[in-house]
Amino acid sequence: MTHFLDPGEVDHPLTTNEDWTAFTTEATTPPDILAPATLQRLTEAERTAYDQALED
Repeated sequence: MTHFLDPGEVDHPLTTNEDWTAFTTEATTPPDILAPATLQRLTEAERTAYDQALED
């Protein structure tokens, strides 16, 4: 399996204490949650992209 990172994405292999510490202290931002009315206006492709962004 090949895994490619998006630009700016950090990869921590979690195999060392330093990598684990970096992974657990990395700042994250919660995704924007759309209102139900906004969700209904999304196209199928936009909704798929939105759902995938929530999974990340």
